[in-house]
Amino acid sequence: YTLKELKAAGFTTTQLRAVSFEARELTAAGYTVSELKDGGYTTAEELRQAGCMVRDLKEGGFAPAALRKGGFTAEELTAGGYSCKELREGGYSAADLRTADHTAADLRAAGYPVRALRAAKFTCAELANDAGYSVKELVGSGFLASEMRQVGFTAKQLRSSGLKIDELVKAGYTAVQLREAKFTVRDLRARGFSAVELEAVGCTASELRQGGF
Repeated sequence: YTLKELKAAGFTTTQLRAVSFEARELTAAGYTVSELKDGGYTTAEELRQAGCMVRDLKEGGFAPAALRKGGFTAEELTAGGYSCKELREGGYSAADLRTADHTAADLRAAGYPVRALRAAKFTCAELANDAGYSVKELVGSGFLASEMRQVGFTAKQLRSSGLKIDELVKAGYTAVQLREAKFTVRDLRARGFSAVELEAVGCTASELRQGGF
């Protein structure tokens, strides 16, 4: 008898597994993923080898963690209908999801921390403009002042988020921008700004004297 005939006769996957039929054989005979799972074919790896599609496995109740162990990629699970949150809970990394073309906003909504997104090579601009992370969150994740400046954050914003004047000077913020961030003339003088430069950005003679010029 062929497997299709045995299926038509009512044989279950449990009975067929007991006599050493493989998952791929049962799939070819028309048994569903759910029937295979009920029959004891429980690893994603053997069902993958049997040619089962991710969408079928999802409908059969397989969790992303099991599919990850079976060698399925984040791209495959995304195409099969799993959400970003389900992928995160299944152990896929932020880098895995980025490879699967999910955006920074997708990953933030799924619960990935900002440091994980930075480690996955999302840019400061993507995290600020797409995902909507705050200046403080971006600073806390380790972005440099120079990277933050390229996105358009002001010296005042970065100072409020904990960055020091030396970091801002190194990043290329001007005397005008540093004055807007409320750094003193003495602060600027200590970082190499001249009296001429400071006078040009509006510092008074009194402020220059008080600043040590």
